[in-house]
Amino acid sequence: MLPAFVQSQPILTLRSSYDLLPLGGSVAVFEDKSRLLSIDNVSSPSLANRFQPSTQALPNFAFTSSAIWLRFSVVNKSGDKCFLQIYNAPLDTLDVYVSDVHGGFIHKRYGAGLMGTREVTMTYPVLSLPTTPDSTHVVYVRAVSYGVMYFASHVGGTAGVMDANFYFTCFNALSFGILAVMILYNLFVFVAVRRFSYLLYVLYCCATVLFFAYQKGYLFLLLGEQIASALYRFPATPNIVVLLPASLICLFASRFLFTRVNAPRLHRLLYVLVALNMTNIVLECTTEWILARKVLSFLVMLSTLTTLVSAIVVYRQGYSSAKFFLAGWSIWLVCTIIYALMVENIIVTTRAIELVLQIGASTEVVLMSFALADRINVLQAENGRLVREQNAMLEAKVHERTKALEESNSQLSDANAEIHRQIEIQDELTREIELTNNELQISSETIEERNQRLTLLNKEKNDILGMVSHDLRNPLMTILGLSEMMKTPSYDFSVEYQHTLAAQIYQAGIRMNSLIKALLDVDAIESGKLRIHSITLDAVSVVKIVLRDFQERAAAKKITLHYNGVETAVVLADEALLYQIIENLVSNAIKYSPHGCSVWVVVKEQRTKSKENRSVLESVPCCLIFVNDEGPGINAEDQKSLFGKFARLSAKPTGGETSIGLGLSIVKKLVEAMNGQVWCESIPETGSPGAKFVVALPAAHENYSSDGLQTHDFMQSEREA
Repeated sequence: MLPAFVQSQPILTLRSSYDLLPLGGSVAVFEDKSRLLSIDNVSSPSLANRFQPSTQALPNFAFTSSAIWLRFSVVNKSGDKCFLQIYNAPLDTLDVYVSDVHGGFIHKRYGAGLMGTREVTMTYPVLSLPTTPDSTHVVYVRAVSYGVMYFASHVGGTAGVMDANFYFTCFNALSFGILAVMILYNLFVFVAVRRFSYLLYVLYCCATVLFFAYQKGYLFLLLGEQIASALYRFPATPNIVVLLPASLICLFASRFLFTRVNAPRLHRLLYVLVALNMTNIVLECTTEWILARKVLSFLVMLSTLTTLVSAIVVYRQGYSSAKFFLAGWSIWLVCTIIYALMVENIIVTTRAIELVLQIGASTEVVLMSFALADRINVLQAENGRLVREQNAMLEAKVHERTKALEESNSQLSDANAEIHRQIEIQDELTREIELTNNELQISSETIEERNQRLTLLNKEKNDILGMVSHDLRNPLMTILGLSEMMKTPSYDFSVEYQHTLAAQIYQAGIRMNSLIKALLDVDAIESGKLRIHSITLDAVSVVKIVLRDFQERAAAKKITLHYNGVETAVVLADEALLYQIIENLVSNAIKYSPHGCSVWVVVKEQRTKSKENRSVLESVPCCLIFVNDEGPGINAEDQKSLFGKFARLSAKPTGGETSIGLGLSIVKKLVEAMNGQVWCESIPETGSPGAKFVVALPAAHENYSSDGLQTHDFMQSEREA
């Protein structure tokens, strides 16, 4: 049984799936200015009489901050679902309450902040009403909006809603299509002619598209759910989407109509209106000042009228392109006034009036494009006239200049002969100067090359002197000091302590001998005295000899030496130099490895792949010797000077050993002398433990004769490099 206050209202009866029933006079409305009343409050008998029957086919409340409640009754006899659709996308929130058989209400919400819960994917609110067949249900609708609050609403079946949506979508697609074509067309013209007025018109059309996309709910398709929902929740969005195109059309009119020259007062007024529009937007964004929303329609109408008056004044002054502007803007003005009167609830709201802006905008943008095209024709005609006048003036000036030139030609002919003679003399002097400059350039380059060489040699000399003064002086002072102690009669040393002192003297001598040997090796290499006797030999046997010789030294630091790889690897190399190469690498591995670690030597036979500068052996059979330790590794900065002479690394020996910085330089020169290559593949940042040095030597082949003796000139190689 329906309450008495509901029984007095007309009941909407849905008889077919194709029915689409307008709410119109079947709905009662109530304005909740506090926005605090709940469904329990408004459905109580005490507030029943506050609902007033609607006197409009489309109830319209213009701009209001109140919550609007609608109440109607519906009976579903169609055997299909029953839907409520409201053609007002900018509604901020929409709550629907449908009475059930138990006397309560089923609540559904549709709002900009909850767009993900939409039952039907449409640009405007569509909700299914949970109804029982042949039962009368009371429906309460609560709506809040920051935009215009009007209700073009229907109750319908599935087929009716889909048909209405089809025609609605087709009309909007046509409108948006026209706007899109005009945007692309004028953007193309702007790119072609580079006139700012075309860009302003493109921006105006884009702002118009934004307005209609906001009004019709298409922002959810253009921008996505999250961004569109945020825009609909923002109170200033209606002001922005309405005043932005109004401001842009004022700017466009000032440029297109040349109001700065043709109508200076109207030109200033147009810019004042732009400032007022922007101020209104700022006030609404920052303060939510209700007056800003109240004067919105007034500012739009004033901007539209001022633009129209400007077009009339300029057209009367003889600017023919203004006729298209005037025609298009007149149509837009009429449509804007009709829509503004509907927004302010001065005239009755209908579906046709609700769509009038799209009709006016589509017509206006087409006529404006004609205006811009006509303006191009006018400018081309004016340019043609100016070109013809300028051509006539140029012809007269050319005739005068021709006479003057003929008179001066005879004088120039006499002067030309003298000039040619002077040029010949100048050319001869130029050739002599160029020859002298070339000789000076060659001398300068030779001196510069020698200076660079001397600078390099001087640096190496200083490095050697500094190293000798430090690395030779310390062990020498150790030998002298300990020897002095041993020969002094006042010291009574035991035999065991004398052995200790002798061992220290011996170690100091070894350090001096290593330094001198390294210096001699460098001298022999760089002076070209090193003779390389390349023979066919087994690299694995040389590796194992080196590992055997270093067992004792490694054991002193509890380091384990390992060999892994092939049993035999035949290469072309000098056996003594190969021993020295592996000795240096294994010695460094032991020197920089912590106590109790392992050093691995691996020998492989393969074709190397191109890596950095190692493409020489890219397709040549070769032997790869890997020496890998578990030390701190070598960082990228140290690798830049790793194989240079007197290189000092950031890593330090772990057992107090010394390093003179020549070992890796000697290794590189010896490897390259035997047509091989050496590189390091260790960077601590990569996560690989220790340092890995790789030596690549060419493998032996059948046609090689081991009787050959090779001599490698290192100084020449460095000069060529």
